[in-house]
Amino acid sequence: MVKPQLNLTNEQIISFFNMCENHDWYYQMTDDSNYFNKGDNERNYLLAKSKVSDIFQKIYTEYRNYNFSNSPKPLLENYLK
Repeated sequence: MVKPQLNLTNEQIISFFNMCENHDWYYQMTDDSNYFNKGDNERNYLLAKSKVSDIFQKIYTEYRNYNFSNSPKPLLENYLK
C-alpha cells in the first residue's frame, strides 16, 4: 500500500528521527512492568507514526534493523530535504 506523500518539514523529520534514536528498542527485556508499558506505548506510537509517510516508515525500519539486524546506523542527513 502506497502511503500518501505528506509535505513533511525537516523539523518533523528530525523530531521523528530523534524519537526513533532515543527509543529503548530492548524495553521488552525489563522486569519492571512500568518500564515495559512505557516502552510498549512508545513503540506503538512510533509504529503508528511510521504509517503516516514513506520517510517515517524508512526511518523506523532502518532504526529497527540497526538495533536487531546489525545494519548500519541511520544518518539523519539521509532523510532531510
